[in-house]
Amino acid sequence: MPRSALLWYNKLFSLLTKLGLKPVLDTNCLFSNDKLIVFFYMDDIMVLYYLSNIFAYHEFREKLLDAYKMREIGELKWFLSIRIVRDKALRKIWLYQDLYITKICNKYRNKERTNKTPLTPIGT
Repeated sequence: MPRSALLWYNKLFSLLTKLGLKPVLDTNCLFSNDKLIVFFYMDDIMVLYYLSNIFAYHEFREKLLDAYKMREIGELKWFLSIRIVRDKALRKIWLYQDLYITKICNKYRNKERTNKTPLTPIGT
């Protein structure tokens, strides 16, 4: 890990633990307590909570904003090239990697291939 990334991780780790979150074992960028789940990648920080814990979220948010100059981008729709779709009424969430799949297909597409499957048809 580059030195600057390690320094940032250590500072954020210290702040999150000071704010009452504990690291989830064997997962470097995931922290939680009984009201919040916080995960991050570099400087993208996400906070998950039930509506019943909204006051805990607002308290955490204020302390985080006091410590660092940040901007909020609203509801999570993309994270690490994963598209996030929510149906709040049905309480469901879908994670799509269609952008990544399209990228890989375009990169490795063999234009000479005529078979639609990787297997040779039976009986040929």
